[in-house]
Amino acid sequence: MVEPKYVAPTGTSDILSPEVERRNCIVDKARRLLGLYCYQEMIVPTFEHTELFVRGIGEATDIVSKEMYTFGDQKGSSFALRPEATSGIVRAFIEHSLYTKSMPQKYFCIGPMFRKEKPQAGRYREFYQIDVELLGAEQPSADAEVIALLMHIFQDLGLKNLTLKLNSMGCRICRAPYREELVGYLRKVEKGLCRNCRERIKKNPLRVFDCKVEGCRHLLREAPELISVLCAQCQEHFEEVKKYLGVMGPDYELDPKVVRGLDYYTRSVFEVVSPSLGAQNVIGAGGRYDYLVEDCGGPPIAGLGFAIGIDRTSLAMKRSGLKGLEFLPALTIEILS
Repeated sequence: MVEPKYVAPTGTSDILSPEVERRNCIVDKARRLLGLYCYQEMIVPTFEHTELFVRGIGEATDIVSKEMYTFGDQKGSSFALRPEATSGIVRAFIEHSLYTKSMPQKYFCIGPMFRKEKPQAGRYREFYQIDVELLGAEQPSADAEVIALLMHIFQDLGLKNLTLKLNSMGCRICRAPYREELVGYLRKVEKGLCRNCRERIKKNPLRVFDCKVEGCRHLLREAPELISVLCAQCQEHFEEVKKYLGVMGPDYELDPKVVRGLDYYTRSVFEVVSPSLGAQNVIGAGGRYDYLVEDCGGPPIAGLGFAIGIDRTSLAMKRSGLKGLEFLPALTIEILS
């Protein structure tokens, strides 16, 4: 056997059969359901102006400060391979004046994302997502509808024993005093935190809840919770979301430590966890982002959505004994004489 002269870059992989068929099954199932829910597919560039992600995701986030692949051109412009798709869809929504049409509007995008992360099982530098966005819907019932859609897709794929985790990030009004309270607590336990978490105290303290270091997670068990200090409007919104979820059916558990790694999230945030995966066990996640459209230069229009990690979902299916082929329609060939 010949020793290969060139191999795939670290953090990427060649996708071969039967993995291709399983991934196609995920995409086909999602497309069908999204069509039933009246979502339109949108194709946006795999790279954007760097400033879009800095503005949208947040300069102090790990994604922007450490994980983006950026490059320049001869004119001095800075671009970045997309680390997520929401910012690109919002940019297109504004650029093409789609906000002038009737609301709400529903879009989805499928394709590769890129982050300069440490490769491990279920985490890659090039990874594939199904990104789903609902724009122009402020009512709590929209949050429940989006969450129910996410769980419906996983149900159709045959995945079982998934855990839906739910939290509220509040708004800019109730988050400001909470940030001060959290920083005060973190200063008391700072010596026991990892270097990354100590840096986050200064830049973006809520991101400490993303840490996977066991020592940090232990210290954070006693940290103040944002969900307990929500303003009246955010508390009412969250109670309504839970009420609608109770009607629509997806079981969930409240987890005050779910904060997501993107600064644009407000109010409802959620994750879906698979028991068949290890530390990287989140196969789908999302939330509400009521300020993002305006922050990116558009009118004040609320939004929410989620992303499904195709790589991790496929791995969860594989470990659950699901090949994907069992969900495809049978092919019948008739020979006519």
